[in-house]
Amino acid sequence: MAISVDPAHRRRRLVTLTPAGRGAFLAEGKPLEEELRIALQQAGFPYDRYLSDTRRLAALLTPEEPRRTAKSRKG
Repeated sequence: MAISVDPAHRRRRLVTLTPAGRGAFLAEGKPLEEELRIALQQAGFPYDRYLSDTRRLAALLTPEEPRRTAKSRKG
């Protein structure tokens, strides 16, 4: 993980994954996701429907253009 100062907001910190951290997350995240899916389905939760609805909602809420920063709004 890497932590840096947000240039637009000096008091805010940006937290990002390093390439090694991203690799570790991807390697460990998939098995956990599958375990969660199986457990929820066994409990009767409509996981596949939930996943498709969540993806559609994310697509609707994702702006088509990049978010403007406070700095770009001032200029």
